[in-house]
Amino acid sequence: MFKFLPDAQIKWKHVWVGSLVTAFLFEIGKFALGLYFGKLNPGEGYGAAGSIILIMLWVSYSSMIVFFGAEFTRAYADFISGRVAPTDTVKTDIQPVSN
Repeated sequence: MFKFLPDAQIKWKHVWVGSLVTAFLFEIGKFALGLYFGKLNPGEGYGAAGSIILIMLWVSYSSMIVFFGAEFTRAYADFISGRVAPTDTVKTDIQPVSN
């Protein structure tokens, strides 16, 4: 997903590092949310809609982790290899940054 969705030429070695970091964060968060849902029961105050609230919390957390993983992959690729080049299909009016 981190390799094919962005309009950038990202190397596989950068994608693997970003994927591993994302998977690690996802597992930590899954454990933490399991504790949070089990001990504090955040959906209790919503009555019958409590399960919907828990699903919304899980989807929100999962989305944030995936987006953070994508940003980490980009930042890692920029740090290791310099600026990531866009693909040929990208149309931009932004002038390149000169160093």
